[in-house]
Amino acid sequence: MVVGKGGAGRSTVAAALARRAAAAGERVLAVDAIAAGGLASALAWGRPVTPGVITAGGSNRPSLLALSTEAALEQYLKMNLKLAAGARVVGPLARILEFVATAAPAVREILAIGKIGHEVRTGPWDRVIVDGPATGHVVELLSAPDALRPLVGRGPLHDDTVWLSALLADPTVTRAVAVSLGEELVVSETAELVARLRAETKVTVSGLVANRLPPSIAPAGEAEASRLVAAGDALAPVATLAVARHRSWRTQRDRLAALDLPLVEVPDRPAQPVEAVVDALAAAGW
Repeated sequence: MVVGKGGAGRSTVAAALARRAAAAGERVLAVDAIAAGGLASALAWGRPVTPGVITAGGSNRPSLLALSTEAALEQYLKMNLKLAAGARVVGPLARILEFVATAAPAVREILAIGKIGHEVRTGPWDRVIVDGPATGHVVELLSAPDALRPLVGRGPLHDDTVWLSALLADPTVTRAVAVSLGEELVVSETAELVARLRAETKVTVSGLVANRLPPSIAPAGEAEASRLVAAGDALAPVATLAVARHRSWRTQRDRLAALDLPLVEVPDRPAQPVEAVVDALAAAGW
């Protein structure tokens, strides 16, 4: 599960992880948890994507699933109410279920995480990479089985919350990777998210990706920037900004290091964002 603040590059990192695993010969399912299209774009999919339907990726390419609560609900009902394969949920039953999925705590989340869990448990995949929803929503998604279980008593839904909780709690099966930028506010939100995941869910946070980082500047480069400023050189503003970004990242890096997680640093390559993450993952041995 790739998690983090919106705009930090979750889809980019999820696409890089999926591409890297698929290139290594694994059968990979890439999941867009909010069906926003970001993951398909990062994967350069180039084909129509139907929410709720898995689209095969082909040789050494991940398959893709854009989650749909409605499609997940319909599939769940067909499995548990034994509806015919081509049947649709219509009429009063559909309206009741729409109300339940909207109003009941954790029901929409359990449908989403349940679909992912079903693919992990029964699908043909070696790895499932999920482009998760932003910050607080991902905590609700990953804590849904435990939140819903006291409300459902006995039956199939209760049983589903039990095995989903076990699946999420097993660090050999489920892990979260947090994505941050090298900016103070984003690092603060990343630290808060990691703390919430550790406190409110059973999912193991296994690593951090710091995305779109400024170029590193050696001490000699900082000295040269100071000389340009002192001389009133035309390049002084550019040099000053570069040094300021570099120093800011050094400070934020220390804050991320305090989270005690393996950290992958991804340099900013605007023309090749996914490739930049793939290369950084390889360099870090992920």
